[in-house]
Amino acid sequence: MRTLWLLCLLAMPALGQWQLKGQGRFEYLFWDIYDARYYTGPEAQALSLHYLRDIKGQDIVKQTAKEWRHLGLYRQPWLDWFAEYCPDVKKGDTLRLEVTQSESRFYLNGELLASNADPDFGPVFLAIWLSPKTRAPELRLALLGKED
Repeated sequence: MRTLWLLCLLAMPALGQWQLKGQGRFEYLFWDIYDARYYTGPEAQALSLHYLRDIKGQDIVKQTAKEWRHLGLYRQPWLDWFAEYCPDVKKGDTLRLEVTQSESRFYLNGELLASNADPDFGPVFLAIWLSPKTRAPELRLALLGKED
């Protein structure tokens, strides 16, 4: 038990590592979809999506593909990897992607779902929200802490 506790401590980010850069709500037509929070840390960044409604994982994957195509960043191997691990989400669930220079880690409600060792995956995934070409420019500004 002591070994498990020590391993858990080592796997956790250092206390105070993450700093909230910005946050905002994503809405589609008249539906509130999720609240997003963007964090930065020493050589790392993270995006948390707190869902305000139930959404099937396959719908999240389809929308991810659309956004990557829109941004000119679509890669089938990345979509295949994401489809393998993207869960159905329920109202109240939080999906989080933590991105370092060497990997990306994907969490559901704080539990690790998967990690991806391709250093390009995480930045491309985050581009859906952070790229100047995003389809949600107001949310992008809020996440970057540049709200008017």
